Amino acid sequence: MEMAEFSCIVPTVLDLLPLCRAKTDIVEFKDAFNLIKQIFDRPGTLELPAARLEFIIEQYDSWREIWRDEEGRPDLGFEAFATSFPLAGRKVLDQAALIALVLCDTHGLEFKYGIKASQVMKREAEDLYIFRLEDGIQLTPETQGNFLERCAANLSYIKRCKFMLRKKGSPWIGLIDLLRGYIEIITSIGPKSDIDRLLRGELDIVRKMQLPQLHRLSEAADYEMRHSYPESDSVRRYHEISLAAKFRAAVKFEALKNTYKFTLCDFLLDPSYAISSPCSTMALLFDYPVRKEHRIVLIEWADDLGTDQEYYARAKAHMLESPKPDVLLLPGCYGIVEDPIRRRFGLVLATPSHIRYNQAQIRPADAISPSCMPFSLRELLERRHSFCVYILDLGTRISLAKKLIAAVHAMHCVGWVHENLRSSCILFFPSQNQTGHPHPIDYDCPVLLGLCGPHDEYSDAYRPNSHDLYSDGSASESDVWIDSHIERRDIQRRDLQRREVRPSPKSNSNNYYAHPDKRWNPAVRYSRAHDIYSLGCLLLEIGLWEPLEQVTDVLDRDYDRVKRALQEATLRLDG
Repeated sequence: MEMAEFSCIVPTVLDLLPLCRAKTDIVEFKDAFNLIKQIFDRPGTLELPAARLEFIIEQYDSWREIWRDEEGRPDLGFEAFATSFPLAGRKVLDQAALIALVLCDTHGLEFKYGIKASQVMKREAEDLYIFRLEDGIQLTPETQGNFLERCAANLSYIKRCKFMLRKKGSPWIGLIDLLRGYIEIITSIGPKSDIDRLLRGELDIVRKMQLPQLHRLSEAADYEMRHSYPESDSVRRYHEISLAAKFRAAVKFEALKNTYKFTLCDFLLDPSYAISSPCSTMALLFDYPVRKEHRIVLIEWADDLGTDQEYYARAKAHMLESPKPDVLLLPGCYGIVEDPIRRRFGLVLATPSHIRYNQAQIRPADAISPSCMPFSLRELLERRHSFCVYILDLGTRISLAKKLIAAVHAMHCVGWVHENLRSSCILFFPSQNQTGHPHPIDYDCPVLLGLCGPHDEYSDAYRPNSHDLYSDGSASESDVWIDSHIERRDIQRRDLQRREVRPSPKSNSNNYYAHPDKRWNPAVRYSRAHDIYSLGCLLLEIGLWEPLEQVTDVLDRDYDRVKRALQEATLRLDG
């Protein structure tokens, strides 16, 4: 690449990147993406194209964030990248020019995609096809300035016009498909660490959305998934985003569904089925989903939910029954079960498919083979498993740590705080070998339990003794979503009057994974930051491959001393 050509890449890209999304030095206008989206977004038009454009805009804006410089100014960080990787910088220029061509060409919008101005143009639009970008011709230092001026002139006209869709056919689908292709390419270019972080943070977009936006995002992501190459990474990514949107809708906004309620007679239970995860046991579920078909399930009992156990058990079951992304590491749920003798409810959770149907033909107490039983991370840390008597290899530990970080991040994105992260609540089932029978330990598919601890991130606001209530005892209005099918405010008011569900202080003081503020003062509202603290404790255990109580005196009430001990322990991770 010649020096003269390279020297023009950076300033041209810095003009092109904001060209379709903000103000430029050439002319001031509404961003071109939203000008196009508004055409589809009008009442009585097409919601799916508008949702797809919203999704594309979110991806483009997220990608542009990686180019902020140290002072936070947009796009200026691109110069250092283009200097180090001129060919990649050239590729950004080419894709940005193609995006601008699609959005700024009034002739193409009308004759290719059926988007027509409702009034006669007072002057001829600037012709952008003379640059032959779609034929693979690149912009040169001599043509870049002219191209930018013509794009700005056309956008200035587009800003003042009203456009309408031609009713014949659906040519606008091609416009959105083309933009999606260009955006997928341009958002894959950048420093590897930044692109990896961008991909890991794709679920962040659901965190700020309300119910209508979540439905639109899910619909758009489903469409993109169905129309992507079957074996591409895009299929998995779009599927995860769609499921995350659906799961957040279930967690935050949707009314509770009729969760199936089992009885103890529906299960074969045995003391040998108990597992190390607190209040959990394996069980054989009879005649489910049809008569004479049995399956192995996992039951987690909820003992400390107070007087309204069934409501909270149903609420958790409703969320776990909903579609959700695999990154959450959460099991599916079949319903709830009541134990009237011990006055408790349990969540009936799904096990992996190769475990689920692997029961003996004769039913007594050996109906669940020991080879199907899961093991907790704590058992592995304490070397209680015959297949893991040594420190797990570094690669497997790093992979496990990444999965847990991604799971907690995704959980917070959908609006759910776990509250109960600890090594005894992370299960590993036997893996499936080529013969179809379980095999030692599947480290690639950990399962998060402790589900009677997690709750909606705002649910503390509904509790009578919470410090986060307004003076009148009502929940924050920002935490209330009025759905067309259910008045959630009435539910919250009822909750305030009749529920006392906070765990006992003793249970928190013994949980040394809990943040000190929460551990010694249960009245403190649980937050995402507390989950991050617990996650840090888990990562330290995985790094050192030792239980936390062997690292320091975790019951020490001197927080500063415990903090120093944990900080000193992290130095051991450097080898």
